[in-house]
Parts: sequence; C-alpha cells; structure tokens
Amino acid sequence: MKSRNLLLVLVVSFFLGSCGGEDSGPGKGDLSISLTDAPVQQADAVVIYFEQALVNSEEDGRVEVDVIDPDTLLPGRSVDLLQLTGDRTIELITETFTEGRINWIRLMVDFDPEKTYIQIDGIKYPLRCVSCERNG
Repeated sequence: MKSRNLLLVLVVSFFLGSCGGEDSGPGKGDLSISLTDAPVQQADAVVIYFEQALVNSEEDGRVEVDVIDPDTLLPGRSVDLLQLTGDRTIELITETFTEGRINWIRLMVDFDPEKTYIQIDGIKYPLRCVSCERNG
C-alpha cells in the first residue's frame, strides 16, 4: 500500500470569558471548542473520531470533557473534515469553568482505522499522528 502524506489544517477556537451561558455564574465562563478545516482536493473524506477534550486550567486543574455526538447523545463523535470548509464549523464541546487561565487543551482522537481515516478514490487509508505517540 502506498503511503500518502496529507497536511490537515485544523483550526480550533477556544473562548473563555467572564460572562457565560445559563450555567455560568459570577467568576465562571464558558469554554467552547469549535472545529473547521482547509479544503483538501485529493480526498473523498477525512474522518476523525474525537473522544474527549482534556483541559488544564489553573483554577479547576485537569478536566476531562466528553465530546458528545449530537445525534445519539453518546460520547464520541465522528467528523468528516471535508464538510467543514469555508465558513462552516462544528462545536465539539462547551463547558463551564472557573474564570482564569487555561494552560493547555488536548483533543483526544481514536486512531482506530475504522474510525479515523482518509478516503481517496473510494479506498480508506488509516491516519496516524506521529507526535501523538511522543506527546499524547
């Protein structure tokens, strides 16, 4: 099997403010993570299966937030990045945190080739993340 290299450009947006949604109170803010992608012309689909977001904030410590599929309301969500080009985005999570500094955010992806793959000319190829093996 030929190995194919593909550069995916993911833009993840995070917002944590002092005023939040209906669950927020004084000193609380909502963190929203949305996803978009740059167009890929050689692929039929680029599917990523997101399990959760790990958020480390100075005030709340490390918090695991499940990515919920809006259709099934179950944890885990499969996203075809090719559906997110132009101005289209999807929201992966929205969670309320204590107002303050977010140190880091890590999106957890299931790299099972049945869940995370690129499809070219009708053939699915597994995607892998070399830096994930070193850095999580």
